[in-house]
Amino acid sequence: IKLIDTVRVAVTPFERENSNIRGLAHIYFEDCFVVSNVSIIQGKEKEFVAMPSYMVKQNGGKSQYQDVCFPVDLEGG
Repeated sequence: IKLIDTVRVAVTPFERENSNIRGLAHIYFEDCFVVSNVSIIQGKEKEFVAMPSYMVKQNGGKSQYQDVCFPVDLEGG
């Protein structure tokens, strides 16, 4: 079993009036796999991290969830 040697996190601050989202993060594992749109949310007492998810509308108006975890390149590493 090979352990992950390198993890890089990129956080973009998010400022919008009346929003409890404080930032969005992208987590890169060994520059071969990325987890996008990890939300940093301001709760009532403290900040917390929410796993990514989002929905997109297709041409026919049907909603579908979009993948947020994927390989950076076609070989997956």
